Amino acid sequence: MYSNSRALIFSLACLPALYALPVSAAKVNAKPGLWEHTVEATGSGPFARIGAGTHRSCITEEQLTMDTQNMPKECDKTEPKISGNTVVWEMNCNMQGMQMKNRYTASYNNTSYQGVMTMDITGPMSMNIERKMSGHWIGPCDKK
Repeated sequence: MYSNSRALIFSLACLPALYALPVSAAKVNAKPGLWEHTVEATGSGPFARIGAGTHRSCITEEQLTMDTQNMPKECDKTEPKISGNTVVWEMNCNMQGMQMKNRYTASYNNTSYQGVMTMDITGPMSMNIERKMSGHWIGPCDKK
């Protein structure tokens, strides 16, 4: 059970990276600064009642050009594809008897975005999660 729990925790830990303006070496049409993100998640399996929430984060210029090279070695990922204002990104992981398939699609227009991230996990703890995301730029980040 411990190893399955570790794989599940890893899977869930990857979620923030998939909705906090994830992109590739090619920059998306989004401004750096303070963003407000709203996420509504639904699913089946052990985490069927995930819920919704809103949070704010300061997104830097560097984060708008995220490098996919730092992903876990157990994962195969595609380089994000950017066509116009739309980003599509996929990652498949095979860890400790569990398979995880992620797909992220979002559209950006400089000061807002909308997207969907799906995650399908098969193995001892199978589940499906869908996250509908949206966000908008608030302004510059506070300087401390």
